[in-house]
Amino acid sequence: QALASAQPIGSTQSSIITLQYTVQEGDSTNNLTASYANGGTFDVRDGVNHAVLIPQYSLATGLTVDGIRPVPTLSLFPNPGTTSSGLTFGGTISFSEPVTGALLANDFKLTNATVSAISGPNATGNYSFTLTPVSNGKVSVEIIASSITDTAGNSFTPSNLITFKADYAPPA
Repeated sequence: QALASAQPIGSTQSSIITLQYTVQEGDSTNNLTASYANGGTFDVRDGVNHAVLIPQYSLATGLTVDGIRPVPTLSLFPNPGTTSSGLTFGGTISFSEPVTGALLANDFKLTNATVSAISGPNATGNYSFTLTPVSNGKVSVEIIASSITDTAGNSFTPSNLITFKADYAPPA
């Protein structure tokens, strides 16, 4: 992925140059490389604070770039399969990286179901909830919005969608 250019702020004729770079979604310290037009470069892909590699300019220490959104994975237990007669399901949401923030009922996109007992994050960063189908028929659950963010403040992407058929009718 090609990254946008950092733009100098103020004078470039001093011993320190200040660059402004707007982090884009998908950017991270691991894929950021910078170069100077006269051939000098610095590279922060390994997350180490590098010394001066650009003649007459210095790189500020502590540079970290994180434009990668956390990815949630939604699971239900027991697994409902394609059809289920289960009355309630325990749900968990795990993330691809550490996150913080509250998960609320209106963060769920539900069809023919309610959520309750929402809690988290626990010690491993997972959230839990209970899903209860309302009636026979299609049930779906997905996490679409929340105040949950990673340590850089990135919001998460929507979760996977789980769909199944609730069937409480007794056998004929």
